[in-house]
Amino acid sequence: MAFETRKPILISGGGLAALLLARSLLKDKIPFKLFERDASLTFRGQGYRLRLSAEGLDAIEEVLGPGPEGFQKFWEACGKTGGAGFAAIDAISGETLPEDRPGPPPAEEAAENAAKDAEGKSKAWKPTKEVLTSRDGKTVGISRGAMRALFLEGCEPYVEWSRHVVGYEDFKGEDGMITGVKAVFADGTKSVEGSMLIGGEGIYSKVAKQVSGGKIKTYDTGARGIHGQAPTTAFKGLGEGVWRVVDKTNPDGWAFLITNVRPNDMDDPNVKFGWTMGAQPGVIAPPNNDFSIVGKEAADIAKSLTKNWSGRLKPLFDEMDEKEAAFWKITCSTPSGVPVWDNHPRVSLLGDAVHSMTPAGGIGANTAVRDSALLGGLLAEAGGFKEGLTKQYEDKMRVYANEAVASSYGMATKQFGVNIVEGSSPTAFFTAMRLLNVTTHQFKEFYDHEVPAYGVLSHRWGTDEVTYKDFLKGRRRDSPGYKKVLDFCTFVRERKIFDLDSRPNRRRRDFGGDDRGGRTPVSPLAGDSLEWVWIDTVCIQKSSSQELSEAINSMFNWYANSEECYVYMSDVPPSATTPSDIFWKEFDTSDWFNRGWTLQEMLAPTTVVFCDRNWDIFGHLQTHSGQKQYAELAPWSGALRFELNERISKITGIQPEYIRGTEPIASASIARRMSWASRRQTTRVEDRAYCLMGLFDVNMPLLYGEGHKAILRLQEEIIKRSADQSIFAWRCTDPDAEMTGILAPDIKCFENCGEVVQKARVIDQAPGELRSPFAITNLGLQLTIRARKVARFQATRIGPQSQLYIMQLNCFGIPGPSPIELAILECAHGYSIQHSRSRLNDIRGRGRHLASLPFELRNPEDYQFYIKLASHNTRGIDRRTWDECSKCRELEWMIIGNAPAA
Repeated sequence: MAFETRKPILISGGGLAALLLARSLLKDKIPFKLFERDASLTFRGQGYRLRLSAEGLDAIEEVLGPGPEGFQKFWEACGKTGGAGFAAIDAISGETLPEDRPGPPPAEEAAENAAKDAEGKSKAWKPTKEVLTSRDGKTVGISRGAMRALFLEGCEPYVEWSRHVVGYEDFKGEDGMITGVKAVFADGTKSVEGSMLIGGEGIYSKVAKQVSGGKIKTYDTGARGIHGQAPTTAFKGLGEGVWRVVDKTNPDGWAFLITNVRPNDMDDPNVKFGWTMGAQPGVIAPPNNDFSIVGKEAADIAKSLTKNWSGRLKPLFDEMDEKEAAFWKITCSTPSGVPVWDNHPRVSLLGDAVHSMTPAGGIGANTAVRDSALLGGLLAEAGGFKEGLTKQYEDKMRVYANEAVASSYGMATKQFGVNIVEGSSPTAFFTAMRLLNVTTHQFKEFYDHEVPAYGVLSHRWGTDEVTYKDFLKGRRRDSPGYKKVLDFCTFVRERKIFDLDSRPNRRRRDFGGDDRGGRTPVSPLAGDSLEWVWIDTVCIQKSSSQELSEAINSMFNWYANSEECYVYMSDVPPSATTPSDIFWKEFDTSDWFNRGWTLQEMLAPTTVVFCDRNWDIFGHLQTHSGQKQYAELAPWSGALRFELNERISKITGIQPEYIRGTEPIASASIARRMSWASRRQTTRVEDRAYCLMGLFDVNMPLLYGEGHKAILRLQEEIIKRSADQSIFAWRCTDPDAEMTGILAPDIKCFENCGEVVQKARVIDQAPGELRSPFAITNLGLQLTIRARKVARFQATRIGPQSQLYIMQLNCFGIPGPSPIELAILECAHGYSIQHSRSRLNDIRGRGRHLASLPFELRNPEDYQFYIKLASHNTRGIDRRTWDECSKCRELEWMIIGNAPAA
């Protein structure tokens, strides 16, 4: 299809509503571009099956149209269930229950039943008969993954994968009217100019946050769930129907399970049926509150919760596919409905980005596709963008969406026992922040929009720091750590600052990544002091592993959202009385520059002020967004004396543009960002990974005791969110290592990667293919890349004859640029890789473990490799062991370390 040369409609996200809108635009020949943060349609788990209502099916049919490649194809892919309809089963007895009212018993009956339980006379729960049929007297359902794949058909040329939209920019004409919009990506780049931008990236939507001014909120209901799958044989005891299983025996709260048993698939051994378990708050708790965990941990909790269930239901868990089990968090938009914001003529939202719902009633997906049909229809009528179109759409959408959200929330209050207090309940992606008042020395916790203006302390921890409980109870008042907290409060209380909100061009530091803090700061008046501070020693209750994990995952944003960050250098002498040469020598060698945690404390804030051991200010980092600030700050604070940008750049090896903030930190290659931390130290090895989560915009649970595995987990999380191949450009630093995985065993392996940058596109690929997706699988790293095949050769200590492949990563070192290459060696354990920062000919004969290396290169071809992630040592392996290992040829992969010198 050839589109006209006019501005496309930009779509952010590849969820159901976004993809269906794309199909609508495709049908009506309206140009569009869709940006999806994942590397492919199947990059992550696709969740549970969706039940389609009559309204949802009508909307899909309206968009796809009739015909064998339209709605007819979609209808044939759906499962249709008749049988008993929505029937309820008592989890303990296994009996099918008569239905005469929904949800668990009301509070008064629950109290009555509790009293009767002792006598064994508690009433059985009797839910209401719920009408599920939508067409032809059948309940219609389809998996989310299959639904997305069907909606995507035909749209593939207009989709860009691994493109994470984090905001947008307006373009205005001479008359001040907005004439277009560009999407801003997490790597700092921008899209082509579009006529409109539609945010459809779900509850994480940054577009929704920006266009609504933070009015759209997604609340954490506290309820949790688990998805699971089992072969059809496990469901024989149920028979055809849509079933709801109820367990009211758990003292922590009710648990529910819903599953759909389809008749046509009952005897197919290759088919698995899914089930979805939900529970009231407090019943299901993922390890470390990590909802990204998939597999045995989730399966074990499901089995534990159902250990007393009837034998009629036990096969669902005994035969479950453990690796497919996954946790999920039950969230909900503002129960009172979709908020009203100042309409943007060229930016709007659909689906979960504007009205996320609980799973109660199965309403969310059906409402999302209605959005697609409504907006697509309006665009078709107008032939594309038209003034007033977004307002017309939003006004109509709010009518049915408000009704849907209220209905879903109402059912959730009964089924899950949830209660959302708008404005005070925690949002789904924000952790409570505990601040310390600088005058009263009292703590207070703040959520979301309540967070006031605050300052943060960056410091080198001493040996006698105080904890939250110490300071709360006034213990250890004579310790240096207690005195440091009091001195910091006094310093901030006496420091007068400029009116932050009135500074011209005031903006938060640009990271190109998520800002899950989401607050609108309440700044002090001109000449006032900050009333609140955050200090990492006393504002986190470290005895709570959950609070510690949530705080560390939020810490980068807490520093970024601060009004000022104060660096206290206890090892730097008084600046006013120390000779200049001695003072700057002490500053340059301060231990503050060697610690892992202080890297984010330097890069995240907009304003960084440096103090000597006497709390006297001697310098500052002048960021791009703070230039005007420092020109006008002096009347209240005294001269800040020295701008330290260039000096700190030389000390840390971080390029000045990232310190100044003129370039987004996310635009630096992964290898370059890793190099900034490569020489820094932490007390615990795990913190070498944890202190970098914010720098790469990833989150993961804290598992102290895992050692260097934390560094591997960090890289795995980065790979899930980025297609930057420079993550593989590290050098092995262990001279005795013979085998490593493709992931760096330590951050220090990136020490020489400070000048590694990404290429604009992948080598040898067709124009328009911006990146080659790769992903973590159970076989290792799956990497499809164009490589050159080399003749087979004998490799000393590696085993029998092996095949070698040479490939270039989509990154290079500067100046030069010189390509960064991987030599992929096939050995008895699979494929191995030798890193090289030199050109291909420099590898010949110089590899430590290579006996001979004939370089008769063939033309490049596309190869798919599965490469082992972690370390593996083959030193001293004998021939018998090699023969045994050859049986695992297709299962295990590794990398040769010791790259030859460039």
